[in-house]
Amino acid sequence: ESIVEDKPEKTPEEVEEEEEIIYVPEPRQIHSAKLQFTPRIFPSPMRESKREEEEDWLLRNRRHLNKKQQKRLEGVDISERDPYWLKGKGDDFFQKADYASAINAYTCALEVDNALLAALSNRAACYLKIEKYDECILDCTSAIQILQEEKEAQVETAQRE
Repeated sequence: ESIVEDKPEKTPEEVEEEEEIIYVPEPRQIHSAKLQFTPRIFPSPMRESKREEEEDWLLRNRRHLNKKQQKRLEGVDISERDPYWLKGKGDDFFQKADYASAINAYTCALEVDNALLAALSNRAACYLKIEKYDECILDCTSAIQILQEEKEAQVETAQRE
């Protein structure tokens, strides 16, 4: 003879509790990501409300900042120190009609090489597109001065030979 024990039947509450058990997956593996931020001249975060004010300040004080910017760029990736690469990025932004980003890229290129006429004239075109005519005139005037200085240097070299 076998002895069979009767198991008490489960109450509806017990059945409901068992159905409410939710599977929780194991925790994800930990990964680290290295983030690099674009260097800023100002110590505070960028704010859209102050953007135009900062740009105006930078335009007025550009010559003073060029030497300090060179020091800041020493630890930056080579692609951000190459004025032609930066000019190319500006061209890409210009083609997509993202003129503010193009101005930023051309400005960075000019901080590395302030005599890069292509970046200077392209930045002037950006200013023209966003109707910042005074900045456009400043860049065009700077480009003309650089061209005049190069022409004078070529004439002097030709006269020596």
